[in-house]
Amino acid sequence: MLVTGGSRGIGYAIAGRMLQEGAQVVITGRRRSALEAAAAGLGAGARFLAWDSADVSAIPEKLDAVEAMLGGLDVLVNNAGVLTAQDWDGMMAVTPESWDATMNVNLRGVFFLCQGVARRWIEGKQEGRIVNVCSNNAFRALDTAYAASKWAIRGLTMGMAKRLAPHGIFVNAVAPGPTSTSMMDCADGETHAFAGAPLGRFSYPEEIAGVCAFLASEEAGSMVGQVLVADGGETLL
Repeated sequence: MLVTGGSRGIGYAIAGRMLQEGAQVVITGRRRSALEAAAAGLGAGARFLAWDSADVSAIPEKLDAVEAMLGGLDVLVNNAGVLTAQDWDGMMAVTPESWDATMNVNLRGVFFLCQGVARRWIEGKQEGRIVNVCSNNAFRALDTAYAASKWAIRGLTMGMAKRLAPHGIFVNAVAPGPTSTSMMDCADGETHAFAGAPLGRFSYPEEIAGVCAFLASEEAGSMVGQVLVADGGETLL
């Protein structure tokens, strides 16, 4: 299994859950020191690879390295994502530079990594599973680059699933709401009250990891192009 952005937050929780399930996992991220610390925390079976998800030119080389580490690849979790300071302030604060920084990781990087993995699986007549970490922003009327990128991932998840399912490649997504991670200025797993959702708190990374583990499993054998919302009910309000 390959988990992008796996050195912290939701990606780290996904890697941990999948290791508990018996998977071999490679986590990626831009900072080698953070990856080394994360892999040490995850324990046996965890491997890491420094990889900037925005650099799509590196995909063939990096996938070769992942396959060499794991002896193959059958699950991809696209978790890497960025939320810029400008997006926190809304539409009028977004700049061309912050737009591109968001889209290069959250959308462009995801699309071309899915393409690269799917091409290998199809050529090798191999089945596989792709789980995209979307966001409940993809279901809400918001005016930021981050929200636009997640609306796009929601649509791509459905479109890719339709195209790839005949090849035995299952594409689905999980759409978290506010989750206790550093992206939301929380310590991972910190309890954070949240009046904006019926649940009354942020989700925990481990809860999102559980949904990803289901979508990566054979139990999700009839799930094609689904985006499962796990946001404590925020989208109900």
